[in-house]
Amino acid sequence: MRPLLILVLAVTMLVAVASPASEPAAAVRLHGDFARLLERYVEDVSVDYEAWVASDEDVEALGRYVDSLVGRVLEDLERRGLMDNTVIVITSDHGEEFGESGPKLQKHGSGYTRNQLVTPMVLYWPGRPGGVAYQHRTSHYDIVPTLMQDLFGCGNPASDYSAGNNLFELKPWDWMIAGSYYNYAVLEPDQVTITFPNGLYEVRDWDYQLSRTPQFRGAVLEQVSEQNARYFRD
Repeated sequence: MRPLLILVLAVTMLVAVASPASEPAAAVRLHGDFARLLERYVEDVSVDYEAWVASDEDVEALGRYVDSLVGRVLEDLERRGLMDNTVIVITSDHGEEFGESGPKLQKHGSGYTRNQLVTPMVLYWPGRPGGVAYQHRTSHYDIVPTLMQDLFGCGNPASDYSAGNNLFELKPWDWMIAGSYYNYAVLEPDQVTITFPNGLYEVRDWDYQLSRTPQFRGAVLEQVSEQNARYFRD
């Protein structure tokens, strides 16, 4: 059988407010730009464009729904006899904020809080022990080096093509960069340094309060600058 790559993108957590498992698809309430997009393809959708706040029940229902979709994919792989030679990566591109860190911090892209930055990462890798919980700090940047080295047999150093590390090397990040729509932040164990296009910056703690004792670490900022320019040429 020829090797295959399947990417499954579930946007349900972003667009729906009710569980499709319990209501007809046409009754699912949608919000935001995704609602406007989906209206072109789905008739009789009840859309609420006003201020929207998801309840705990909404989030839990949607979590169960996405979990059921993952289950269907796994069941199909099992049925086809592919589980013994398939690597499965389950993760998210970002977390979601519902005002837990402050009234102005809604949805994603509104700040660099734990709720928006921390994502799940579940790996199924045939031949490796299951049920292992890793506690070291990782990044999405680590996914490509892990696949390239341990799945595709790439022998040259990950630093040739990525800012990340092989996940199975258990190498924690001392700092990492997170980007949003118009700026980026430097994430360190004790603080978050947020940059702005006008050249200003602010330093916050992990409770997302302005730090009273910000640390200026020149060596870290120099490495950040080098990484940001690494794959650009004049």
